Amino acid sequence: MKQSKYIDITADYGLKKVFGSDTNKVLLIAFLNELFRGRKFIADLYYNKNEHVGDIEDIGTVIFDLTKE
Repeated sequence: MKQSKYIDITADYGLKKVFGSDTNKVLLIAFLNELFRGRKFIADLYYNKNEHVGDIEDIGTVIFDLTKE
């Protein structure tokens, strides 16, 4: 199988690889602001813990890729 040198950002892995680190925060902000087309504006964002384990055993784990304060 031939490996590609490009990352598919339409897949979850690719999107997180490109936009999921603090190093590329400026790219993510620009991308989201372009999607909002002036209806909303993001000036800054931060990456925090994204895995939240339920308080009791019956409640599973939830993963938030982006959160808003």
